[in-house]
Amino acid sequence: MSRVNQFNHIARIVRKALLQLHLEFVRCNHVVSALTKRPRFYAEFGSDKFLRKTFFPDLSYPGTIVEVGCATPYLLSFSQHFRESGWRCIGIDPNPDFAELHRQCGNEIYQVAVADFEENNVPFQVVEESPSYSDSTLSAHSFSALSIRDDFASYRGGYVKTLDKKTIHVTVKKLDSVLLAARPNITSVDVVCIDVEGYELDVMRGFSPELFGTKVIVLENLFHNPEYERYMTNRGFQLVHKLKYNYFFQKSA
Repeated sequence: MSRVNQFNHIARIVRKALLQLHLEFVRCNHVVSALTKRPRFYAEFGSDKFLRKTFFPDLSYPGTIVEVGCATPYLLSFSQHFRESGWRCIGIDPNPDFAELHRQCGNEIYQVAVADFEENNVPFQVVEESPSYSDSTLSAHSFSALSIRDDFASYRGGYVKTLDKKTIHVTVKKLDSVLLAARPNITSVDVVCIDVEGYELDVMRGFSPELFGTKVIVLENLFHNPEYERYMTNRGFQLVHKLKYNYFFQKSA
C-alpha cells in the first residue's frame, strides 16, 4: 500500500471514529434532554443550538426553516431541532435514498438539486462512505454534488478518491422555484441553511431572500473562501458568526 493510500485509509478510520463519538455524544444529550425535558439538538458543532439561542430564543415562535442538502432526518441535521419545536421544516436533497428516509418520517422533502439554473435529467455524482443509509451511518453526506469541485477532490490528500461513486440523474431547480411551488404556499422563510459541497453561492444565485423575508442564512464554507462573505454582503446579509466552517449571515438592518 502506498503512503498516500495508507494516509487515506487512516483518515477514513479516524473520520468514522470521530463520527461515532459524535453520535454517542448526541445520544447522551438526547437521554439527558428527555429526562430534563430540554430541547434536543442535532447539527454539527452545535450549530442548530447557536442558531436557536442567538436568533430565535422564543421557543413558542412558529418559524420556517429550509435545509438545502438535508441528507438524513436526524444525523447532523440542522432542521430536526426546529421540527420538534413545531416549525415548518422544508428539506431539499436530490439523493433518492435520503429523500426516502425523510418520507418514512413524514417530513416535507423535495427530491431535487438546487442551483442557479433549471434542467431535467442532469448527472449528479453520489459519493458514498458507506452503502448503508440510516441515521446511524455516515454515507453520502460529504462530497456528493453535480460534480466534484477541484478543491474537494484534493481535500485531505485526495480522500474522495478512496470512496465509492455512482452517477444518478436529477432534476435541477432554482430555490425560488422550489419554494414558490411548495404546498401550501410559503409566505415567509426565517432561515435557509445551505450545505452543497462548494456550490453554496450557486444556490444563492437562484434564491431571492427578499421574496420570503428571510432573516438568517447559514452557508457551509469548508475552505473559508472570502468570496462567500463578499457575495452575501452585496446581497444585504452581514456575517455575524462562524462555527468552524458554518457561516451565519443575518439580514442587514
